[in-house]
Amino acid sequence: IETGVQQQLKICVDILGRLMRLFSGMFEEVEFLGVEGNHRPKVGTVSFDRIVYDFLGTLCSQMSNVTFNIADGEHLVFRHFNRYYLLLHGHGISMYQQTPYYWIVNAIRKLWEVFGLKGTATFLGHFHTAAMLPGICMNGSWFSGNEFSLGKIRAMGRAQQRIYGLHPTRGITWSYPIHLSPEPHIETAQEGVITPVLTMKGGT
Repeated sequence: IETGVQQQLKICVDILGRLMRLFSGMFEEVEFLGVEGNHRPKVGTVSFDRIVYDFLGTLCSQMSNVTFNIADGEHLVFRHFNRYYLLLHGHGISMYQQTPYYWIVNAIRKLWEVFGLKGTATFLGHFHTAAMLPGICMNGSWFSGNEFSLGKIRAMGRAQQRIYGLHPTRGITWSYPIHLSPEPHIETAQEGVITPVLTMKGGT
């Protein structure tokens, strides 16, 4: 994370490639689903998400039981047995210095209406916040605290992603966090002065 974009992309493709090789050896069929976010050098250019997906697809091209389904945009609906789920990046939802829970719920409701489907759950990124709302799973952040989370939404928390288990008839039946950093805290730089510089304390 604390590297340039080029190095981040290389690390990301390497980690995902190793994960796909592991899954390919464990399961008869592996399907990779992806959406694009607002991660690009400037408007009109190819997103970093798409670059990762393309390189990862090439890396996995010899794995006959692995398929890729990548959306041309920020949302993708997939079917698991008789239930429908939505992957949504979320950058199209407006916000102002806080996580916009009302607008998140409203936007997702409207998307399901557009698709004409009864959705079981939506998996959402972008907002650097881990939360579980009825039918909405916010996946967290790769950062424990940075200039976006502190300056934009005034929030800081432990960096984490989540893994979910989907049951054929019951939907999401389990979930647990994958912690990517220790708990963050803010230290006093000198007596009586508290700075926004973050340090890490404790185990992972």
